[in-house]
Amino acid sequence: MIINATKPYEIKRLGRNVRNFDQHIWDNEKVRILHTGLILKFNVPRMNDLLREFYLDRPKNRRFVEVSSSKFWGCVDGVMEDDPKNEAAYGRNMTGRMLTELVRSG
Repeated sequence: MIINATKPYEIKRLGRNVRNFDQHIWDNEKVRILHTGLILKFNVPRMNDLLREFYLDRPKNRRFVEVSSSKFWGCVDGVMEDDPKNEAAYGRNMTGRMLTELVRSG
């Protein structure tokens, strides 16, 4: 079951077997689902404190980067500029952007 999976690649593999999966629906919902998941994950006091300590003790322009092979959720290692023309080559870093937004808003 997906709920018991602990590794992202395992979750993705299991997700490919979901009956009646609709890529269009997933594409429209995936950012909202990640946002909700991050809020739930970091709503636990200990995790929230760790996240804030990591972020607040750093320069204010610091941002989180998800280094991943997914060009949607992460980006390749070594990309420092927030330049939209780099997204196609290096990735959108949606997970990192959402984490940064979550900490700054909260």
